[in-house]
This record gives sequence, structure tokens and C-alpha cells, in this order.
Amino acid sequence: MDLHLAKTAIYTYENPLHIGAILAGTNKDKLELLSKYALPGGIAFQLQDDILGLFGTPEETGKPNFSDLRQGKMSLLILKALEEASIDQKRVIAKAWGNDKVSKNQAEAVRKIVVETGSLDYSRRIAIKWARKAQLAIPEMVKRGWNKNSINYLDGIAQYMVERRV
Repeated sequence: MDLHLAKTAIYTYENPLHIGAILAGTNKDKLELLSKYALPGGIAFQLQDDILGLFGTPEETGKPNFSDLRQGKMSLLILKALEEASIDQKRVIAKAWGNDKVSKNQAEAVRKIVVETGSLDYSRRIAIKWARKAQLAIPEMVKRGWNKNSINYLDGIAQYMVERRV
């Protein structure tokens, strides 16, 4: 989660929201509330991105098939699968993970293991948990009288983060 926080949450969510808010002349209190939304939202986004990296198609994601697997990306999906996998399943993952020549069959076998070990469902639950944590900032935005359309947009984005296919 620390990697997701540093890599995605701050860089992709918090910083752009802060830049826009600063350019609009906001104050420190509003930046803190945006961070309360952005940091867990960015983690949710990255968890879903990792799911799409293994289970999405190039047409959906814009990435080559199994690129995260080929690159040896240590995602929650892989960590949880390795934690729950049998010795044979761990061997299958080890042969595919970080292998830039991973075959479609090897990648499919890893996908199957991720599903069988419960890692996919677990990762989805954790992503939803982080998206809901982001949405905890919404009532405070309403209470402070922020622009209703902006609040609705941010609320919708929090949900979209864990439902998206791209």
C-alpha cells in the first residue's frame, strides 16, 4: 500500500487535485480535505489497475497483454496468490512472473491461480474498501458548501475507480 500511496495516490490523484485547487485560489483546509479524498482514492485506482493489468485486454487497458506479469510487478494480486498458493501453484507463478517471454498459456495459468486462491476477490474487496474511504470526504465537502457538481463528480469518480475497465 505504501508503494501505491507514493506511486499513484500522490502523483496521479493528490497532486493534480491540489494543482487545480491552488490555481483556483484555494486554502490549506481545502487541500487537506482533497487529500483525505485523493490518497485512498489513488490506492483504489491502483489496485483496480493491477487487476486490469492481469485480467484486462489490450483493447480495454491500452497495455500489451500481461505486461505487469512480464515486468514482474509485485501487486497485491500476486502477493495474496503466493500467500495462499500450493507449492505447485507457486512454481507456476514463479515461472511466469518477470518472464518477458511469458506465453499466453502461462499467463492464463497464473490468472487461474489468482482466481482459485481467492486473490482476485480479495483484491477487489480491498479496492472497494479504499474507494469507500475516499468517499468519506464527501459529506465534509457538502457540509462546507463546496460546489455540488464538483462533489458529485468526485463521488462518481470514487465509484468508477473500482468499476472501470480501462
